[in-house]
Amino acid sequence: MDGAYPDCFCEAWSLVGDDFGEVGNGELLARVLTSPGHYANDEILTQKLTAATASGVSLIRQGASDGEILLTIDTLLAMAAEPQTLIGAAIFPVDLVRALDGGARWYGIYHTPDGEKAHHADILATTVVGSGSFRKKEDRARRAKLRDAMMPTIVFSQLPNNLLGELRRHGI
Repeated sequence: MDGAYPDCFCEAWSLVGDDFGEVGNGELLARVLTSPGHYANDEILTQKLTAATASGVSLIRQGASDGEILLTIDTLLAMAAEPQTLIGAAIFPVDLVRALDGGARWYGIYHTPDGEKAHHADILATTVVGSGSFRKKEDRARRAKLRDAMMPTIVFSQLPNNLLGELRRHGI
């Protein structure tokens, strides 16, 4: 896809359906964090951001209903292979991710509705070109920058309804 449509050209369209279209620069997103799944030792786990190169890093889009948000939280807590604890969420504007690379577009953010979660998006990484060792090194560096950008945006809340309130208070 990167070869045919460089610079995340496809972001202007939903990858599934067409209800909400492009994820705009000013839009707020939230990444719900659980432990040990996404967060440990006081930081977001970069290996969990590896999903950006495959299936995508799931996000809640601004405007999601209470039901969508609580369903997202409940799914993360109930469907994991091991018991999870809710940590909170990173809440950030789309442009935070799009500006990470100084214009080279490391990541695209796509509208990807998921069943009952119509306000769902995913961060997907662009392809790194080069040797295998260069690609691995570059992917690690990109994930670290993504993590570092998200860390100061975390709001902590261990109860689903309290996190819902925090997300609303921050504009989600």
